[in-house]
Amino acid sequence: MVKIYEIPFPEKPSDAFEIRINGKKADAYRARVSRIPFNCVWPGHQRPMSQTELSAFIYFDTDETVDITVTPNRDFKEAVIRPLSKGIALNRENNTLSFKVNPGDMLSLELDGFHNNLQIFSNKILQIPDKSDPSVIYYGPGVHDAGRIILKDNQTLVIDAGSVVYGSVVINEARNVRICGHGILCNSVETRSFRFPSSCLDRDICALPEQLQSTQVMPEEIGALMSREFSEPKPLGCLNVIKSNYVKAEGIIFRDSSVWTATVTDCGHVEFDNVKTIGMWRYNADGIDFCNSHHGVVRNCFLRNFDDVIVVKGVIDAESEYTEELLFENNVLWCDWGRSFEIGAETCAKEIRNIIYRDSDILHGTYMHMDIQNGDSGYVHDVLYEDIRIEYTKYETEPILQESDEMEYMPASQTHMPYLFLAEITHGFWNKQPDPGRTSDVTLRNVAAVLDEGLPKPPISLVGKDSEHMVERVTFENVTVDGIPISAEDIQTNEYVSDVKVL
Repeated sequence: MVKIYEIPFPEKPSDAFEIRINGKKADAYRARVSRIPFNCVWPGHQRPMSQTELSAFIYFDTDETVDITVTPNRDFKEAVIRPLSKGIALNRENNTLSFKVNPGDMLSLELDGFHNNLQIFSNKILQIPDKSDPSVIYYGPGVHDAGRIILKDNQTLVIDAGSVVYGSVVINEARNVRICGHGILCNSVETRSFRFPSSCLDRDICALPEQLQSTQVMPEEIGALMSREFSEPKPLGCLNVIKSNYVKAEGIIFRDSSVWTATVTDCGHVEFDNVKTIGMWRYNADGIDFCNSHHGVVRNCFLRNFDDVIVVKGVIDAESEYTEELLFENNVLWCDWGRSFEIGAETCAKEIRNIIYRDSDILHGTYMHMDIQNGDSGYVHDVLYEDIRIEYTKYETEPILQESDEMEYMPASQTHMPYLFLAEITHGFWNKQPDPGRTSDVTLRNVAAVLDEGLPKPPISLVGKDSEHMVERVTFENVTVDGIPISAEDIQTNEYVSDVKVL
């Protein structure tokens, strides 16, 4: 069984591709994404559109392998489907590509590089709750101006396939809450500044009539709970979970978040399953951030973000002193700026421990694919990266910090190699505590970097700060570059690093 859903009016479908699924025409949605890795600390206004471009994505539900044909509206020489680990064969006839997709696949079709690509989300069939149940908030097919949705104990929010809900979700001091469905939660109507109230209203993406669009300022009682430090009204992003337990987000697509897409603070047992983030181009549009929380899970997700993607933090104003027992597995990541798997830079917790990254693909990156930035006084330890596949392409360009509005993006080289892994003890702009911490007992096991032909080895670096703030006991086990194991000579270290093993 295959279910294809119409794009609801007045959403604008993408005109970049003609798509058929098992012979039936299917339209793709639009999403604005970052065009270049050019970033700065929040300047009081949003990124200019000239730094962005349009991408496309399509989703459908299936319990069987499907045949897809895609005819791009432009000429191309090279076509690839990522993750490469899927081994999906592409057949080409003139300008039309055909291939097979399995249930649960989350893919990127790229033509002559990653620009203006097509994301493909093949959802497994999802059973949603009865919408007549009084504990269920249901949004069916169509476009909805929901504003801020606040969920309480034992409630379920359904954003069903074929729906686009404009707004954001807050879960505060609640238990047993679920968000599910294969529709879209779009945050494009939320802006970040009084001074530029229309700076984010993107007519290529936002389908709401002009009279319904508004700068959504967080209510005072919610704003007091947030840990973001903005000088102006504090935006929500798509989802904020605060001091809550047993929360699950399943199947949803988050689009165009105003800041961090999904923030989890002082929580326990929060799970994301088959969640997609797309259309993240604005400053600080992280993916999923766990702050001072425990027993969290992110699995089976496709996350493309501008700024860091999956982030583990300790923030200064949280109540919990620990960030621990977090599992991230079977995910596909794409980082248009920053880090894909990041711990830090804020590490305001006694300990950040027992963190597992497993069985995931990183398609694109900029600064670093995996890193631990320990800048506050936390002790970061017992971190495992296992069965991680990282793709390096000839199309990645250098990330640059924009120092003024007038500065233009001018990379020194057209080929850039992000760090494969970096662990450092640092202290910088984002850090609140006077002294940094220490990091130990980190293992990278079965990590494979796959490079386009002619690219150099990606850098790996371990950096301690002094004899009391060191990086210790780091093991590299079967870490390979194009199938060749790395050696100790491939790892940059300083004198404040000890007990490094390469197996």
